[in-house]
Amino acid sequence: MADYEKKEDKVLDKIADEIVRLDATLEKLDETNNRATAWIEQKRAVHEIKKILHEADKYDKYNEEEWMDFIESLDD
Repeated sequence: MADYEKKEDKVLDKIADEIVRLDATLEKLDETNNRATAWIEQKRAVHEIKKILHEADKYDKYNEEEWMDFIESLDD
């Protein structure tokens, strides 16, 4: 049971780190008022959180190809 709790704590820590990273990025972007970049950063953070949850076997619908398609669509 303790191993499960440690694993769960690590997952929560990773998610919290991602949210803190997003907050810092959005705060910097607020200064430049770059809404498109903020939107992309939010999408990236959601993708990373899904990835973290998938690695912890808590999210089955994670698909790396969706993220790559999104990135490619930005290049177009």
